[in-house]
Amino acid sequence: MTAVISYFVSVLLFLPTYIGPEPNEGWLHLVYPFPEKEMCEQQVSENYEEIVRSFVKSAPVPVEIKEIACLRVEEIAKKNINLGHDPAPQNFNDDPPLSKPLTSTIINKSFVDCPASISTDNPFQCEKN
Repeated sequence: MTAVISYFVSVLLFLPTYIGPEPNEGWLHLVYPFPEKEMCEQQVSENYEEIVRSFVKSAPVPVEIKEIACLRVEEIAKKNINLGHDPAPQNFNDDPPLSKPLTSTIINKSFVDCPASISTDNPFQCEKN
């Protein structure tokens, strides 16, 4: 059985007002996977502003977007370790489990879910209910 490698729209967030034990920047990703990097990059190109808005609006504190890239879960973890975050045990051969429906914007307990459903035509745009 061949493992499917998925790419995720990933954002390097900087929290300018955060002072704490963890670094004030880190990589997060949207839950919507892409089977090919080129497909992911096309979505980033076509929906850049919506991606930025979805991350900025969902954060409970001011954030800045430093970079957007299409990365695998393994790459995100390595980049976060290089930034000084503690490594979390993961099986990098599998995609992360989707414990929430695709209406969740970001997988991270520090951030709030998108307060709306995501359009099937554009997975990066929140729509008000």
